[in-house]
Amino acid sequence: MIIREMLKSVTFLLMGVVFILTALGVMSGLIAVGALTPSSSSELLTTLLIVAGWAYAILLLITGLLALLTGGASLIESVKLK
Repeated sequence: MIIREMLKSVTFLLMGVVFILTALGVMSGLIAVGALTPSSSSELLTTLLIVAGWAYAILLLITGLLALLTGGASLIESVKLK
């Protein structure tokens, strides 16, 4: 039973790491797109896509941090039960 709880905790921790790494990848891609887009081409669609991408990256980052917190708290609780 304790091993199952620890596996669930580790799964949450790994999920948090994956979400945070994905968010960092999206952010770096958005920075590259922003740097490559000429300043004279201020199309509305490009601006909306960049804003939506940043919103997506921030939500991924928040989700990853929450998963890390949940996994860490669950791991601490399962170690205390042991």
